[in-house]
Amino acid sequence: MKILLNILILIVVFLVILGYGTDTEENEQAVATPAPSPGAAAPTDPFPFPFMHDLIQMPPSERPQPPNDDWSEFSVENAEWLLSRLDEVLKRDNGTLWGVNLRAPFMIVNAFTRDVVANMPDNNGNLEKQGDVYTGTLHETALIGTTATKVYDRWWGMMTWGFIDDFSDDLDYVVQVMVHELFHAWQFELFEGERRLQNNAHMDELDARISVRMEVNALMKALEATGFDRLAAIKDALSIRAERRRNFDSAALEENLFEISEGTAVYTDLMLTININELRNIITYMELFIEKQIHGQSMRTFGYTTGALYGFLLDELGADWKQGLRFDSDLGVLLQEAAGISELTPFENLDLELYGYSEITAFETEWLDYYERLLREANEIFNETLLRITSDGEIRDWNPDYAQVLHLQGREVAFYGRFSFKGDFGRLIVNDGFLLLGRTTSYYEISARNIETEGNRLVGLGWVIELNDDYELREAGDFYYIDKS
Repeated sequence: MKILLNILILIVVFLVILGYGTDTEENEQAVATPAPSPGAAAPTDPFPFPFMHDLIQMPPSERPQPPNDDWSEFSVENAEWLLSRLDEVLKRDNGTLWGVNLRAPFMIVNAFTRDVVANMPDNNGNLEKQGDVYTGTLHETALIGTTATKVYDRWWGMMTWGFIDDFSDDLDYVVQVMVHELFHAWQFELFEGERRLQNNAHMDELDARISVRMEVNALMKALEATGFDRLAAIKDALSIRAERRRNFDSAALEENLFEISEGTAVYTDLMLTININELRNIITYMELFIEKQIHGQSMRTFGYTTGALYGFLLDELGADWKQGLRFDSDLGVLLQEAAGISELTPFENLDLELYGYSEITAFETEWLDYYERLLREANEIFNETLLRITSDGEIRDWNPDYAQVLHLQGREVAFYGRFSFKGDFGRLIVNDGFLLLGRTTSYYEISARNIETEGNRLVGLGWVIELNDDYELREAGDFYYIDKS
């Protein structure tokens, strides 16, 4: 079973990753997760886990093939093929899941040239019909990312060509993420109330991380069980959840907003693309999703997991839960009502070892020490002289096994790990270092400590820049930057 990983894209997915609670607002990162886009303060959606080929609804032998196998260059023909695959998924659902046909505006964008291939025309006539799609160029102020965004006075699901290129060996996963982002474009129509940006900062606290991981384990146990065993695990999950919310004042509202925004999107993309005739398929996918999410990543994004799990369990109990949802609805309350649970168990009476308390506590204690050390180092570095890099490209080649998202006090977010960033200037390769984003929407920053020049290469603290021709390093008082010669 082939499992690829990438937490940016969404990165950080991860929004979230920039300390926000959703990946679909013009004035936010989108984040995740996510990899920042040109002119945007938001990384792409943090939804990080590619498709498992043996769980696809369509047998591999019957999957249609793209016009060509080369995804390294932006291709209208291949983009049109992907949009047709997305349309097939939506036609197969035909409004069954949410009571409405989810077909909506979607565009694939080249982040460097801003060229667009869309499945629908825009309201202002900026996109021209070309075969079965619409093409054009996005204006300079438009947010670009694997996300959902408002462009030309309407909401669009969006995916960058860089994302597609990175996952061109798993095109089923690409379509899955397209469904995810398309659903974000629908949420304003489906859900009532206001989607406010929340950062779930309490999830950096040890007790909160331990609590939400036990809640997830209890929800998974419930999904795998039946009868009274399922009801008992649901009751324990809700009791753990209630105790956390008593201990952290802002937890209930912030968690609800995130679970509705991101959890329902994960629920939807899995329900429409995984073989839902077998509950085991959903369980297997969620097991892998959870395993990869907890190792080294910000638990602020936990709502991707819990929101989806509550949705699956509500379906299992036969609840009619999708009508009248608000952005601040509590999926836990809905599940408690569906399960007929009148009273929760006092926290002190729970057997927490059923849900891995000791093992989780040891892991999370070690993680918190590591995270705080990185925070101290990052704060020290970013109070020194910095090198600014214009945000005219995409973060690529993210190594999810050696990566961390850092929420810095007084700023937005920094990435620590191994990845690369490609832009007009050339290529930044971070092999063991930090990249700061979020301070502005027009550039990112890296440490300028001990920069050395080797021909067209710049070498710094944990990074290397390969400059394109006609670009050079320049100094502007209290910072460095790269510009054309």
